[in-house]
Amino acid sequence: MEVVLLLLNWVAGSIVSIVITLFMSETLKNWLAPFVSQLGSKQDEGVKGLWLATFYYGQQQTPYIEAIEVSELFGVVVGRIVPYPDNHPTAKKVEQKFPLRLRGSVQDSRYFTGIWFHPNRRSHVHGAFKMLISQDNEHMNGMWLGYSESKNVIESDKWIWQRLDV
Repeated sequence: MEVVLLLLNWVAGSIVSIVITLFMSETLKNWLAPFVSQLGSKQDEGVKGLWLATFYYGQQQTPYIEAIEVSELFGVVVGRIVPYPDNHPTAKKVEQKFPLRLRGSVQDSRYFTGIWFHPNRRSHVHGAFKMLISQDNEHMNGMWLGYSESKNVIESDKWIWQRLDV
C-alpha cells in the first residue's frame, strides 16, 4: 500500500510541478518580453528623430512625401512637419509653421499607433495609423486610414517611413 501511495504522490507531484512550470513560464515570458524585444536593436531611440514619411493615396497611388520631426511630449509621441527639400507642395506651404501632423504612442517597442491630421486645418481630413517599427529602428512600414469630410469617403493605403540622418 505504501508503494501505491508513494507512486500516487510522485505522479501528483509531477503533474503539479508541470502545471506550475507552465504557469510560471507564461508569466516569465510576459515579464521578459519588453527586455528581449530590445535586444539587437536601437529601440532606446524609439521613434524620436527626423523621418522622411511617404504615404500613397488615390487610385493612381500618388506619393505624398514629407519630413516629420517626431518627439515625445508629456509621455505622448507627437510629429510635426519640418522644412525639407523633398516635401510635397502642400507640406511646403505650411512647413515654416511646424504644424502638428500626428499624435500617438509606441507599444512593445514595436508598434507606433495613433492619429494623424492634415497639415492644412481647413481640409478637415484626419484619420488613424499603425506602423511596424523595424528591428534596426531605421524604417517603419504601415497603413493610414482617413476620413475626408469634403468627399465623404474613408480611404486607406500604405505609409512608409525612413529615418533621416541629421
